[in-house]
Amino acid sequence: MMLSRAKPAVADTPPPLDRRRKKGKKVPQLEELLALRDFTGAIALLEFKRQVGEQEEDTDLWMGYCAFHLGDYKRALESLLLYSQGQIPLLSVSSRSWSTLWGISRAL
Repeated sequence: MMLSRAKPAVADTPPPLDRRRKKGKKVPQLEELLALRDFTGAIALLEFKRQVGEQEEDTDLWMGYCAFHLGDYKRALESLLLYSQGQIPLLSVSSRSWSTLWGISRAL
């Protein structure tokens, strides 16, 4: 008799599904990700919030900020232009930032 056929490899009872919830893992906040300089995680969180419908009014500005720090200047410019087309004026973005992004956009 073969051992592999004598005992099943898989247990009969499935493992509990609440195992992950008991560990206490939570969804990180945007501020935490930015403090850790995890810009990829921050973009993922912002895109998820946008898809779910929890988008805040400055989401495009944060998307541009994160894309800029990741070196994706084209996406940063597109995000900031999307933000500027909204109802909120760009008072928080300095003229130096705009001139830098304008120069980058001409180079692309």
